Amino acid sequence: MDKSNLDNILDDCMSMNSSMEYKEIVPVNKSIIGSNVWFVSHCPECDEKNTIFDKRSTPNNLKYECEYCGCKYRGKVRTYRTVVAKNQSQRKYLNPKQKQQLCREQENCCFWCHREFTTYIFDSKSYRVRQLNPVFDHIKAFSFSFDNNISNFVASCPVCNGFKSSGVYQSENDCRQILEYKWNKALDKGRYEILCR
Repeated sequence: MDKSNLDNILDDCMSMNSSMEYKEIVPVNKSIIGSNVWFVSHCPECDEKNTIFDKRSTPNNLKYECEYCGCKYRGKVRTYRTVVAKNQSQRKYLNPKQKQQLCREQENCCFWCHREFTTYIFDSKSYRVRQLNPVFDHIKAFSFSFDNNISNFVASCPVCNGFKSSGVYQSENDCRQILEYKWNKALDKGRYEILCR
């Protein structure tokens, strides 16, 4: 989905009453992959796939809200869960030389949002100024892929890393579009303010 289509969908949904909730119950697929529990559904408004990752959640306490258009809806688990045995691979971390190499290859910028790691932001939630120091993130979430190869690592800013969490996306471009949307939403709502770069 290109950015203009995503913007059109968001504009259409924002024009609706934000308190409106769809009456129809959307089918949900529950999957257990590794140590994660996923609840996957499709938004009744824009038909985008939405995934809730939470090993503590049960189908009865989930709040379904489309991360693309903001539509709220009700869901019901209708399919059998898929259980995948947990891989015994242990999470590994990059050594300092590998971290330096990644930062150099990415020109000292976040792989996802392309902001420089020298950028400072004001975080209104913690009420403090933070520098976007690099964190080293798996492109494909380790909890899903169990892939510790250096080719599955990128240098990410802490904000993108938090937005991305353990999410699994169809492509790097899809992930980047969603993170850009989340950044813009956080900036518009005053959660973050970019101070300098």
